[in-house]
Amino acid sequence: MKDKSIKDTQISRRGVLPLLGGALLLPLLGYASTNDDDDNDAYQTLIKPDGTPVRVKTNTIKSSKIVKEKISNKSLFNWLKK
Repeated sequence: MKDKSIKDTQISRRGVLPLLGGALLLPLLGYASTNDDDDNDAYQTLIKPDGTPVRVKTNTIKSSKIVKEKISNKSLFNWLKK
């Protein structure tokens, strides 16, 4: 009788493999990336004078200093070339 109870409580190799495989997959489930939506909201797309788009943080735009309001394109290009 004693031998039967010991065999019933032991775990065989086939019983350990699914547990081991499941334990190795658990850390992969917790690394889902949800910050993609926040990153898109934190940037604004602007166009440079040559027509290429540039992604700029909105915080940088909000904290920028206005040099002169209502400036024409020609005077802006002359000012940028300096």
